[in-house]
This record gives sequence, C-alpha cells and structure tokens, in this order.
Amino acid sequence: MKKILLVEDSDRQRSKLGNFLSQDWCVLSAQNGKEALELYEKNQDVEAIITDLNMPIMGGIEFIKAVHQQAGGSSIPAIFAISSFFDDSSMEELKNLGVHLKFVKPIIPERLNKVLKMAISNMHRPTGQRTNVQLVEKKAKTILFVDDSPEILNEITEYFSQKPEYEAICVHNPAEAVNLFQNHHEISYIFCDIEMPQMSGLTFARKIRSIPSGKKILKTLNSFLKISSSKKS
Repeated sequence: MKKILLVEDSDRQRSKLGNFLSQDWCVLSAQNGKEALELYEKNQDVEAIITDLNMPIMGGIEFIKAVHQQAGGSSIPAIFAISSFFDDSSMEELKNLGVHLKFVKPIIPERLNKVLKMAISNMHRPTGQRTNVQLVEKKAKTILFVDDSPEILNEITEYFSQKPEYEAICVHNPAEAVNLFQNHHEISYIFCDIEMPQMSGLTFARKIRSIPSGKKILKTLNSFLKISSSKKS
C-alpha cells in the first residue's frame, strides 16, 4: 500500500479518518506538525499529506512550510488542508504554498478518499498529461449551524456525516460564524439558536442580514429542531 500522512490533533477525527483511509492506504498518523515532521523525515516516500491547520505545538501552515524546506526544490507529496474554516489570510498562504486541496470540517471520509485517489493518480502521470486537481466536487448545499450547545452541534455533525449531499459547518461562537460567513461564499442556509451567551440570535441575524448575501438565507435552529423532533415522534 502507498503511504499517506494524516496530521490531526483531535483523537476522534484522527481515528475516524485513519480507520477509513487505512482500507486503501498505509496511514501514518501524527497529532501535531512537529510530530508529523519527524515522521516525514523518516518516510520521504509518502504520497500525500492531510493536515489540519489549527494544532498545538506546530500548526498546519508552519508544518507545510517545513516540508517545503526539507524538499529543497524537489517534488513534495500532494497536500490536503483541513480546517473548520479558511479565512482570507490562510487561503492566501496556502495558495502561495501550492496547496489547492482544502476541506472544511466536518470531513466526509468517502469524499476525501475519492479526491485523494484522483490527486495521487494525477501525480504519477507524465507532466504534460497532468490536470489541475483542485477542490473538488462540491456538495449540493452548504449549511451553517450556530448554537452554543456542544451536544446539539455534535448531533448535527453526526446526522449530516451520513448525508453526502450536504456539508454542515457547526460553530458555537456567533461572532466567529459571522466572520466565517463573510469569507465562505458558498453557504446556502444558516440555522441559528436564539438564546446564546456571546451574542443573541437576533443580534446575530441582524449582522448576517447586513451582509448582502445573507439577507435571504437565515433561518432559526430552534424551528429546525422542532421540525426534526416532530418527525422522530
């Protein structure tokens, strides 16, 4: 099996992705960039690197820069960046580092593996026959959920992980959700809680509606949960 390097500080996410990808690849796992760099030094034959951006000790962008430094102009593996969201600054840095494959959490393992196979197959083609593989097979709808309850967001994440036609982005901080919406231009729907300690749902709604693209897509998470509960009963 060909080797890939998975870098993710969340034990749960690392285990979930690693277990699925190990069906097709020899998966080397690390929980931060420093640990991943040590693994990469001993395994220069890895075909691809999948790395989270926000990690302790050494983050994903710093790790990618270190991989480039080690390569010294030689070819490097295909690199996939994963994160809860990508702001303008991180998008620009990743572009400058040649990283075009980006996935917003939560990650659907089947989709990641499909693109992984495409990217590695592309790398092994003669230079003149390579295509510009970028991200990639967008889902039909991207939905942003905002709620201060981790339990509710976890349930939403689990539910939508079985719905490949949707991408669910879950955020517990309304201010962060506003920033994310401004930088993520493919969000189709927003569901928000009404009562949140950092910012009320009404204040959040006003901020979203002040953004031109946000005027027609805001809904309430409370209504969504009531509909879901009634269907279950």
